[in-house]
Amino acid sequence: VAIVRHDCGYVTGAARREARSARNGDYIVMREADGTYAADASPRVLNVLATEEADVVMGDRVAIGGSMSAVHRAGNARLSLGATVLYGRRVRDLCTGLWGFSKDAHGRLPLRSVGIELEPELFALSTRLGMRIRPTPVDYLQRTAASHPTRSGGTRIRWCPVRTRGVPLP
Repeated sequence: VAIVRHDCGYVTGAARREARSARNGDYIVMREADGTYAADASPRVLNVLATEEADVVMGDRVAIGGSMSAVHRAGNARLSLGATVLYGRRVRDLCTGLWGFSKDAHGRLPLRSVGIELEPELFALSTRLGMRIRPTPVDYLQRTAASHPTRSGGTRIRWCPVRTRGVPLP
């Protein structure tokens, strides 16, 4: 098990790209470090990957105890619907911060994002590359670390799937 932490601000994509150098097993699980995912979230993702029925696993958040505001739920639903229409593949939780990959799948993704738009980029690229994507339900808890969501972040998330349609694939 290798744990890669990136403790200098909101740089989700940078930390996830750095994980490539630490990968030495068959699977990679990446998750937000803000305390919102229950302890059993990573094993749930690994169990799905171990069945070899998926190349990519997306955590499908089940909000517990007011952990996600109505505004965030509605925004995520709209963003997920937009990505579903754009890519012709249903996605229920586009903005999930919990992902699992086979080593091969993770290595094939030409990631460019360094911030909040990484999650839609992961979905868009995985879909374009024809990877088998499976959701798995995971409990989503109250945030224990600081977060700084902004309107500009929502705009970046909204446009990422559109922008990613034109990214050259390996």
